Amino acid sequence: MGEQPELPVTPPSVDWWMTSLCNLTCDYCWGPVPSKDDRSLRSVIAESILASRTPAVTFCGGEPLVVGDDVWTYSRAFREAGKKTILNTNGELLESSLDRDPQRAITDHFDVVGISVDAVDPDVHRDMRGKRATLARAMKAISLVRDSGVQLKIATVVSNVNKDHIADMARVVNETIQPSVWRLYQYSSRGEYNRGVDRHRLDTEEFVAVTEEAKRIAGNVNVAASESATASCFIVSQEAKILLPVGDDYEVLGDVRHDSIDSLWRQDPLAPEVVAYKTWLQRV
Repeated sequence: MGEQPELPVTPPSVDWWMTSLCNLTCDYCWGPVPSKDDRSLRSVIAESILASRTPAVTFCGGEPLVVGDDVWTYSRAFREAGKKTILNTNGELLESSLDRDPQRAITDHFDVVGISVDAVDPDVHRDMRGKRATLARAMKAISLVRDSGVQLKIATVVSNVNKDHIADMARVVNETIQPSVWRLYQYSSRGEYNRGVDRHRLDTEEFVAVTEEAKRIAGNVNVAASESATASCFIVSQEAKILLPVGDDYEVLGDVRHDSIDSLWRQDPLAPEVVAYKTWLQRV
């Protein structure tokens, strides 16, 4: 057997659950249970990330744009410190968030913006993401990102609900959207707030078949598909905890209020999986 490659000294990316709150009600959500966030912890978490050697920070949640100016303030700070910044958003609030400050420009804050779109049929997109989801607003956000010149990531959860619509989406991705990368995620039952197991569950064999067809139709677009069993991230929660995705839940590895991110990374039993899962970052 060949030797395993040496792990980096810090996680390839920190996924910061900046808030537990969201403007949508996706019943497949594997993020935090909505609650009253302790805003004072954000500065503590940001300082810990800045002190780490991690090269990239992903703002997620919840919906990071619901926190107002904080996401823009911290993303600018990370960029100035030389870290790559990625915003993962459902896109619904991007236009209004930019409009609040005429001087605000996506290019000053983010290297990559990921927009979540689960179908190009508005009804299917809404069926996946809840009755408040509006495909038109997500598509407007895509236009804003493309016009800015920032790299665009499209994120799509593939479940039993939308599996028959992924081929149609692949055509639009290929012919119209043309993102830097299209991420396809197998539905996972992970997370306490994840309530849609019965209608979303999709076995791996079917997920692979759907995503292979999507790759073929998407043509030259970079497509990165992740099965739920292999998905792994280095997560800092809105409560300052480092979380490990294990089975259908999360285990606590440490707390950035008294543990450094780089030291916790060296204790992370899933570190090789995190490195493998984040290889898509090398494409953008």
